[in-house]
Amino acid sequence: MAGAVAAFSPRGLSEFPFRNRALRLYLQAGTYETPYLKGARSTCNLAGASNTVCRLDITDTGHAPLIWQAEWAKALVEAFPSHAGKR
Repeated sequence: MAGAVAAFSPRGLSEFPFRNRALRLYLQAGTYETPYLKGARSTCNLAGASNTVCRLDITDTGHAPLIWQAEWAKALVEAFPSHAGKR
């Protein structure tokens, strides 16, 4: 099982299936993609209630793969924080 998960524009979960696991979530959604933003918020809320670290990054965009490419660097830093800024 992974230690970190990144998801862009997630639909959301009705139940958080990863209780009691050391997991960090990084979710990204745009303000103009309402269903996905709601899904990301609800998933982060469920994760928090399960003591799972969740970071939600909201951008002023819609549902756009080009934005996901730009946000990918942030997701990598979240997934691998010890390597951030090292060369």
